[in-house]
Amino acid sequence: AKPIELSHITGMTTLKDDFVSESATVLRVVNVHHAGIRVGSFIGINAEIFLVTSIFMNEAVTVAREQHGSSFRATLAVDMTNVQTNVNFVGGALGIKEAGVAANSLLKIGSEILLVSAVQGNVLTVSRAQESTSAASHVAGTSVYNLHRSGATVRVYEDQCSAGKDTALNLCSGPI
Repeated sequence: AKPIELSHITGMTTLKDDFVSESATVLRVVNVHHAGIRVGSFIGINAEIFLVTSIFMNEAVTVAREQHGSSFRATLAVDMTNVQTNVNFVGGALGIKEAGVAANSLLKIGSEILLVSAVQGNVLTVSRAQESTSAASHVAGTSVYNLHRSGATVRVYEDQCSAGKDTALNLCSGPI
């Protein structure tokens, strides 16, 4: 597939899910059709790009994640104790940016969810044990997931079909 033009945003809406887990492939968004989302559309939340593969009831979209080299994950750079409130990613500030992490992001490390309160260069300050999880120690090299939150902006990009570009998936014939 040819790359999409990420600067060409054709619509916007918001995420309805409380947060999107690292394994989720179904997203609930506000008014799918009004935002211009259709099968074959690319949508973006934070730094992650999704390909919409199906739509249900103008609210739920099934997606393929981490499209066009995007990501919602990073890697823990150093071990963390169960009381430590600073997080360091492999790649430093660039790793933070590439995972789309900012203040008020929810992160998941192992089974623990953390709330980012501040980003200072290559260090995140977090509140531990959020969403009824327990604080735990984590080892360097563990994946850190940015959990997209309710109310997050969902950007709709010009899709492969309306742009007249090839797509490896034959999705352009479906109705809006």
